[in-house]
Amino acid sequence: MNRPHVLFVAPSLDVGGAEHVMVSLADGLREHASVQFALVRPFGSLVEHLAEPPIPLGGRLLWIPTLLRAIHKSPPDVVMASAWDINLGLMAARRWFPARTRLVIREPVSVRLAVAENLWRQPLKGTYFRLYAKVDAIVALSQKIAHEIVGDAPAMASRLVTIPNAPPLWRLPPLPPPGQRWHRGKLRCVALGRLTHQKGYDQLIGSVALVRQKGLDATLTIFGEGPDRAMLEALATARGVARHVALPGRLDDLARLEDGDLFVLSSRFEGLPNALIEALCVGVPALATVHGTAADEIVKDGIDGWLVEGCNEPELAAGIMRATITLPGMDRRTLAERARERFSHTVMVSRYRTALLDLRCEPGS
Repeated sequence: MNRPHVLFVAPSLDVGGAEHVMVSLADGLREHASVQFALVRPFGSLVEHLAEPPIPLGGRLLWIPTLLRAIHKSPPDVVMASAWDINLGLMAARRWFPARTRLVIREPVSVRLAVAENLWRQPLKGTYFRLYAKVDAIVALSQKIAHEIVGDAPAMASRLVTIPNAPPLWRLPPLPPPGQRWHRGKLRCVALGRLTHQKGYDQLIGSVALVRQKGLDATLTIFGEGPDRAMLEALATARGVARHVALPGRLDDLARLEDGDLFVLSSRFEGLPNALIEALCVGVPALATVHGTAADEIVKDGIDGWLVEGCNEPELAAGIMRATITLPGMDRRTLAERARERFSHTVMVSRYRTALLDLRCEPGS
């Protein structure tokens, strides 16, 4: 019997949480299927992790006809995508797929918020939900996203599965030694993600300024790169914390998070934040915003971290101060072990195998 063939379609494989998960998932599925990537822009540092070269799709203006030619030449059993724009294009082009080819889309963030953040998407929101009828299965990263999808497209309930992300195994450092805890004194806050408005780093820098005014010797290191770098550097200077805020660029080694005492997720919205899961799996306690992020599906308040409602300076500052009360009692090895069990790569791959290859998705599973 021939092995099933899965084709992942993505904008590129530049470094990012979604890209890491997709490449890691492909690695895990290769035991059960042949897997290949088709990339709108065939570049990115993660391309080197692929088992075979990706199919180049020729850029934004040519990718749909180029993809259709490729899948008719060698029809895959399943096509899967995970980006809003790519999902929209694939759903619109589904009528020209070979009869044997199924379409599965992955919704990594709230569709409503993804639309609200981009003006050109807003007129297409209704079309996007109507095109769900062309899809064989939808993967939501969180229960919040799944509930939203059912609210906007009730008919999709029987084709919807919820699968949380898991960190790629190659990114995880060894477990921290037993008994490692924070000792009161300087609090080293860390964050990880693209330097964009979505991540709320402007509010996080302001919250660090507030807690320093309250007498807490706090520093902040934000790992990542993006268009807001100059603005964030200027903000740190304006708030008087430039010496206490570092922006060292991209993070290739998650072990560097171990230098932090508290990971802070300050995002305005997320699907299921990979960086938050990775921090817990490394053993760093976390403070996270709940509104629009599904962080409460990851962090158990007071056990492996703390939750605040919104992305604003006062709430983040209050959360940081609250964290210092119970942070000394948290054992980092225990935290990492618990997180790696909850967000298991093996379990994630197994559930995607069912969603992609068996296509028997139970409602809300």
